[in-house]
Amino acid sequence: MVPVVPPSHLRQLPLPSRLVISAALISIGFGYLSALVQLHFAGGAAAGEPLPGKVEVERTYVPKKGEKPTSQLASLLEAKEGAFTGAGTMRPAFTNKSETGWADKIEKLKQEKGQAGVDELLAEREGERLAMLEWIRAGGGQTADSKRAYNRNKFELSAALAQQPITAKFVEKVEEGQTAAPRVLKIKALFAERCVDCHAESGRSNDAKYYSFEDIDKLKQYLEVKETSGGLNLAKLAQTTHVHLLAFSMLYGLTGLTFSFTGWP
Repeated sequence: MVPVVPPSHLRQLPLPSRLVISAALISIGFGYLSALVQLHFAGGAAAGEPLPGKVEVERTYVPKKGEKPTSQLASLLEAKEGAFTGAGTMRPAFTNKSETGWADKIEKLKQEKGQAGVDELLAEREGERLAMLEWIRAGGGQTADSKRAYNRNKFELSAALAQQPITAKFVEKVEEGQTAAPRVLKIKALFAERCVDCHAESGRSNDAKYYSFEDIDKLKQYLEVKETSGGLNLAKLAQTTHVHLLAFSMLYGLTGLTFSFTGWP
């Protein structure tokens, strides 16, 4: 008579094996939790929401087709919503993320000049953003003229920004009798204060310092126009996808192995 071999269960394994498998499940749980945290911050989750919705995830990770190609930096300056990261928006770099004590500054300005003073400041900061975008669209360091303008700290603005309020220290003073001359933006100085202040080895941000903006050559990769706009570029996807593939193969393998020793079908 052939003896009946009982099915294998976790409880029949020796203690070391059970400890190893339990530790694997715990580490997988922490890995999954960290992935959710990453998706919360990099996926563009709305304020108060634990995870982004389908629209936010698509905006972050899926390239948009049919739109005019643009550079990563231009996309970040144009994006109206999203986390303050390289996959969201950089508009706050001109306002509440531009300096420490922004809220106190706004409150003080409101007390001194009222809401009109706050509106004037916000209009000037919006002018900075539009002026930076204009330089990026005019070549963004990819052409000889735009690179020369950056190195000389002199970029001639178009007539479209002739009346746009811009913070005075970033615009060259117009001499008497030259009112018809184009406004000249101090583009390098603007980048230094709004971007390099964080994107430098000794910058304010611990994360941004790894993406240096300290000179035009280091800026180049963020100013290159891609074939598609929006979403993560191929380089960023490649950096994360292979890690996910390896991690998920371990996750499914170990999880499947673990449950194969249980009584669950």
